[in-house]
Amino acid sequence: MKKKLTEMAYKENAFIASIEKDIMHKVSGMGVRVGKRVEMITKQPLKGPLTISIEGTHTSLGRGVAEKIVVSPVRSPAFDKT
Repeated sequence: MKKKLTEMAYKENAFIASIEKDIMHKVSGMGVRVGKRVEMITKQPLKGPLTISIEGTHTSLGRGVAEKIVVSPVRSPAFDKT
């Protein structure tokens, strides 16, 4: 089930599924690219920024930018029923 990056829980892992075109150039320079695995590190309250980890590098993103990134959560093989 895909969701916005801002909807990820603390320590949750996901793969970046899509990025809106208007921010793609800006975030690609930070290592945020479709297909990359991302982990939620922190989410600041009151619509503050969030910090993610991509390949061991921590990156902070504003909520407005993070809202434009869609992720697909990593599924544990132990819970797959296929």
